[in-house]
Amino acid sequence: MAFFLPIVRKTDPVSDCRVDVPLLVTSARGTFGHPFRLDTGCGMTIVSEPVARAMGLDTRGRAFQSIFVLTGGGRIVPARFRFPTDPTTGAPGREVASEWLVIPLPCEYAHLGFRDVCDHFQLATDDIEMHFTER
Repeated sequence: MAFFLPIVRKTDPVSDCRVDVPLLVTSARGTFGHPFRLDTGCGMTIVSEPVARAMGLDTRGRAFQSIFVLTGGGRIVPARFRFPTDPTTGAPGREVASEWLVIPLPCEYAHLGFRDVCDHFQLATDDIEMHFTER
């Protein structure tokens, strides 16, 4: 299974480019699609409370404190999600179980941690796309 996503280039030198990964998140309330920004500097996937609630995730996980998290910490919660469909074969994306950090931000924030990607896919880029090839 493989898929590719466009690299969006920005004019801002701080955030030169980004890749948004559309995930299907499964919870007790159903399956919800949501775009996650791939964050290669983040080991754990991080979502804000409004995003977690919209996807039906239980936000009462175990407490987590860190000076490296922009809010100082949050709660670790279990998450199940599916990567995008293979555009060539139409095969459904790989389903993954993980733990995500829910942080107390009032805005929409969803960053896909690098570990949740590199544990399952090998990454490559060209000038316009990032390619995800299953390991």
